[in-house]
Amino acid sequence: MGEGGSRAQGLPQEAQLKIAVPGANATMMQSATLAELIERLHSGSATESAEALADLATQDAGVVAPALRDVLIKTTEARVRNAVALALSDLRDRDSFELLVGLIKSRETSGARGTLLYALAAYDCSSILPLLVDCVIEGGFEEAHEALGLITAIETQLDDETWRACTERLRAALIATTEERRPLVQELLELFDQ
Repeated sequence: MGEGGSRAQGLPQEAQLKIAVPGANATMMQSATLAELIERLHSGSATESAEALADLATQDAGVVAPALRDVLIKTTEARVRNAVALALSDLRDRDSFELLVGLIKSRETSGARGTLLYALAAYDCSSILPLLVDCVIEGGFEEAHEALGLITAIETQLDDETWRACTERLRAALIATTEERRPLVQELLELFDQ
C-alpha cells in the first residue's frame, strides 16, 4: 500500500458516514465506513472484493457512486477496475459513462477492455459508435464481441455522416483484416448496409 496508509485516502467527505452492512444482526448492528468498504475492494481476495461490492451496491447511490468513480480513476488494478465498473453500471450512474469511455480509450486498458465495454450496456452508446466500431476491428476477442453487442443494441437514430464514416471504416477493415476477424467485421458491415 505505500507509505501513509489506506488506499481509501482522499475519498469524499461522505466516506466518513457510517453505513449499515447488509445482513447485520438487529441486536448487534454492524457498520462500516464507506472508506472501509472501498479498502476491502483492494484486498488480495476476490471473495473479499465481491463482498465489499455487494455491500456497496445496497447503499445510497448518491453517496457510493462518487466514491466508486474516484476508485475507478485511481486504481491500476484491472480486477478492481472491472468490479467497480460493473458496480457503477448496476447503479446506472450517468456520470460514469464518460469515465468508462475514457478508460476504454486509454492505452493502460489495452487488452483488458471487455468488462469495461460490458459495463456500458447500461447506457445509450450511440455517441461512441465510431469507438465501438474500432473496438470490433482492432480489439481482442472479448473486446470485439462486447463492442458488437453494444452496437447491435443501439436504438437511437444516428446522423448520416457518422453512419457513412463507420461503414467506410468497416469496408476498409474487411479488406485488411485477418481471416479470423473477417466474419465479425463482415457481420457488422452487413448490419450497416441494411
